[in-house]
Amino acid sequence: MNGSAGLAHAPFVWAAFGITFVLLAFEVVLVWLASRRAAREPGRPHAQEPASLRLVSRTTLADRDS
Repeated sequence: MNGSAGLAHAPFVWAAFGITFVLLAFEVVLVWLASRRAAREPGRPHAQEPASLRLVSRTTLADRDS
């Protein structure tokens, strides 16, 4: 058995790794550009206000007294 016979599929493996790397790099660039664009935009009014997390009861005060 030839030692290099097992490496016959190696070009396809390296091509898959290369394509994966290119797609990952492209996604990183897109995320970086989107974050730069978001940092330059002024904040929206609803994003600047603090969120209130009030508990809302479904019962009325009359139901609680009884």
